[in-house]
Amino acid sequence: MEYYILNIKREDENGHRFNAVDKWISDVGIAPIFFGKSSIESIMRDHNPRIAYLFCSESFKESWKQSVIVSLGETDLYLYSPLESVKEYNEEFPDSKDNIKGCRIFIKKKFAIKDVPLVLSTIKSNAYLGRGTFQKIPRKGGSFGGNICAIKYLLDGHVSVDNLEQYLFCLSSLEFETLVAKLLEEKGFFVPAYHEDF
Repeated sequence: MEYYILNIKREDENGHRFNAVDKWISDVGIAPIFFGKSSIESIMRDHNPRIAYLFCSESFKESWKQSVIVSLGETDLYLYSPLESVKEYNEEFPDSKDNIKGCRIFIKKKFAIKDVPLVLSTIKSNAYLGRGTFQKIPRKGGSFGGNICAIKYLLDGHVSVDNLEQYLFCLSSLEFETLVAKLLEEKGFFVPAYHEDF
């Protein structure tokens, strides 16, 4: 199974970017990307823009409908799966600036952000996953294992890890910082301000 994060941002009439996850995921039921007037055909042909190409090309894979996508709204986190490959929604949602490309989705679970593991609620603080519109959450290398464990836990109610290293990857950066500070304090070191209450 593949895991992805989709950050849905739009601009208001004053040019300010805002989080549009709740509107599109919860209200409309579509996971969209925007990227101007480019068509899916031109994105696939030119492999550009890179993130739009990733979104479109992943959607044409056989495993796409079994994947899980994470999106964080203003107060809620959504875990959902695509119901179709990416297509254009120009007629249903005419937009003067963008050719809306996306896919209909099935929401598997929705949680208040405050109720999810910190490693997942802070996922956008990671430069790789928070910067772009759409990214695959890597399964190899371990660094994102905690995010995947948190997703599995939220979907199934349980998760297993094989060793201490995997447990450490399940900690958010704040939790890891606190753990290191506590370990140093136990050894008698003075540790200036750190966050204890997470």
